[in-house]
Amino acid sequence: MGKESCKDRWERLSETLSSLSISLLGTILFVLVISYFTLKGLGNAKITVPIQGVNVEITYPEMKLPIDLDALYRVIILLFGTVLIGIPIPLLPENMKALKGGVALIQVAVFTYAFYSFIAIILELIKALA
Repeated sequence: MGKESCKDRWERLSETLSSLSISLLGTILFVLVISYFTLKGLGNAKITVPIQGVNVEITYPEMKLPIDLDALYRVIILLFGTVLIGIPIPLLPENMKALKGGVALIQVAVFTYAFYSFIAIILELIKALA
């Protein structure tokens, strides 16, 4: 037998969006770290590779970081906003379902825009690296 939840559907929706937002923030951090090390950290690095007894030197070219930092900043603020918007939903009384639904739908809109912007940043990064 499953454990019954006392949360209504708006609270579950809000909880899911907050969880997705926090997960996406970790993904953004990963993308930033990897792109920094790939593009900035290896700039003008000389890598020596031994191939059949001959040392071959490879120079990694210096590249610009193809990420719009203003858009990334906006995505981070929106994802934190998604989490903060959802905090009061479980605290609202049961008879205010319309207000819970409205706040949850605003949370959905903010998350959707942040996710769209994040995907646009990733696609721009992929296009620049291809």
